[in-house]
Amino acid sequence: MENKTVKLYNAFFPFWMFFLFPVTWLIAIPANFLIDSLVLVIGMYVIKVSNKKQVYRKSIVKVVIFGFLSDFIGMGLMFLLDWLCSFSDDVMFEDISHALVFNPFENPVALIYTIGCLIVIGFFIYWFDKKVAFRKVDISELEKKKLALTMAVFTTPYIIIVPTGWFVTWY
Repeated sequence: MENKTVKLYNAFFPFWMFFLFPVTWLIAIPANFLIDSLVLVIGMYVIKVSNKKQVYRKSIVKVVIFGFLSDFIGMGLMFLLDWLCSFSDDVMFEDISHALVFNPFENPVALIYTIGCLIVIGFFIYWFDKKVAFRKVDISELEKKKLALTMAVFTTPYIIIVPTGWFVTWY
């Protein structure tokens, strides 16, 4: 039973560290702002948006905020499965939970679920950007869709599939 407490803490450490160590926001917000800015600007050049400065000024803050919200939705789903697995003493559920936390490649269910969470995050990035962040910018619907898709593809946090076990000693 003691091991499950440790697993739960480690499973969501990246999310919870924002609350346990508020100084983390000082790194995460500028880093996300920089990445989102870079992807948005490059996306606008590739798509050939004519009024880049106006689009950038009107949308970048919303893009960053809704990017974080999308990440939290996906990480909430990851947490949910780990939490549900913690109610069972069945070895199968413990294996899923362990793989979800430390290395999704160790268990097919954990891997499929992690990929599913990435897809959910990407979907929400796309949806929030298209419907909210780019709503009041003066570009065509097609440009909004292309920019939102660009943001979703290039800012989805693929790092959640990287095995945590590579970076921790208690694995």
